[in-house]
Amino acid sequence: MTGIIQRLVEAGYVMRIPGAKDRRIIRIKLTPKALNLVKRINLRRQKMISRIFSKLSSDKRQQYLEILERIRDILARG
Repeated sequence: MTGIIQRLVEAGYVMRIPGAKDRRIIRIKLTPKALNLVKRINLRRQKMISRIFSKLSSDKRQQYLEILERIRDILARG
């Protein structure tokens, strides 16, 4: 895990914040560069989902949502 974090630090996506009371604790915080990337990824994802769903009829979209709700209920029950 340390190697991954180090590469993210070097790329400017995260910064390490040492613990105030315990030096063994190091918090990781996203930088503005990372937050901007996350925002761009989410916008692309949203556009892709909209493009896909625009090709489905209203009935098919409703059917899809009902299936997702059933799956959610099954997973919630364990």
